Amino acid sequence: MTDEELDTTLADDYSNWSDAKTSYIPAINRQSDLLILWQRSQLVTIQTVANLQVYTNLIRSALDTLPPQLQWRGGLSRPPQSNFGTDAQTANLYITQLHIRYNLLEQMADISHQPGAGTLGICTPELTSERRFIVEDMLQIVQTVPRTIIQASGASLVHKIRDIGAALLQQPFSNDSSVSDPQRNNKLCLVLKILKELEGQA
Repeated sequence: MTDEELDTTLADDYSNWSDAKTSYIPAINRQSDLLILWQRSQLVTIQTVANLQVYTNLIRSALDTLPPQLQWRGGLSRPPQSNFGTDAQTANLYITQLHIRYNLLEQMADISHQPGAGTLGICTPELTSERRFIVEDMLQIVQTVPRTIIQASGASLVHKIRDIGAALLQQPFSNDSSVSDPQRNNKLCLVLKILKELEGQA
């Protein structure tokens, strides 16, 4: 259903959000798919790195077949059938995907640090590289997308950005010698600046 079909009393100034003919159901369905995958990843008696890796791969590919108006595109120039509402949904989908990946990664880290994990764990270099990739992808989104689009999703998206940004506090954050502490501090300052701007509006 379109916004027009859902609510025929929408004010004219709502056109910034919706053209009244775009369906938002595809994005809602994909968001549901992501959350269902997260839920299924937790439905085990004893959690394992192998199980978490299976669901990490599923989460990674869950947005590969989005319709054009919901696909990530650098500067978010709007293709046909796209508007402010679909742009907001796009940002929400990709940050949600990163947030779930981050949570699965931290579960793998917890298991790997348990006594006796041995070869059943995940090595520290792999953990630290994945943390860095997730943070950098998140920063690319929030730096590229206009603040109004991020703010449209409200406090829930701010919470996800804060959680992912917490990876910058992990020791070590990167096994890459090219990622120095000043670089990490710069990223942390950027995350804090973005959060301050968003939390003032969320």
